[in-house]
Amino acid sequence: MPGSRFSLYGQIKADKPLELEPIIVEIANAKQSQVVTPDLEDTKKRWLVVGICLHNVVSPALRECVSKSMNLEFNTLKKSDKIDIQCYPNQLKCYKGTVHLNYEAINNNRIVRSGRNKDYQNYDYKIQNPVEFSKLFLNANMAQYTGFDETCDSSALLNIITCSDTSVLGQLADKVSFY
Repeated sequence: MPGSRFSLYGQIKADKPLELEPIIVEIANAKQSQVVTPDLEDTKKRWLVVGICLHNVVSPALRECVSKSMNLEFNTLKKSDKIDIQCYPNQLKCYKGTVHLNYEAINNNRIVRSGRNKDYQNYDYKIQNPVEFSKLFLNANMAQYTGFDETCDSSALLNIITCSDTSVLGQLADKVSFY
């Protein structure tokens, strides 16, 4: 029963306005082998090359740099501030006195709520590894990676360097991430 209201065709036909029917029929009957070859402008081609280089050349080097620095800082803070066993209200709030740490980005703290408000008292403040430590420098929506691998993209890497590194490299990362 192709026209009945229970068939898929009947449901689609009943839901769409009549003026769209010729367009839908034309799209459905179009040849499958049609391929549009977009012609990119020179500037777009250049940005495409820059993006590929950033992804394939710069990001792996940044991952290595971030991995080493996060391992070092994590181990240092594990000894000095006991970040692996910390709890509310004595958690490390700022990194090097300037960068506010975002605990919402780790340990599923994003979903811990008391009504509509964030329930900071019930957050899990224990940081178990350097990857979790690096997520403290990011917004929760950027901290979705699982390690210093392909899941950690260049924007996250640049933000980690910008917030955690007070040397010249951090200042350069800030300039690069601005553009």
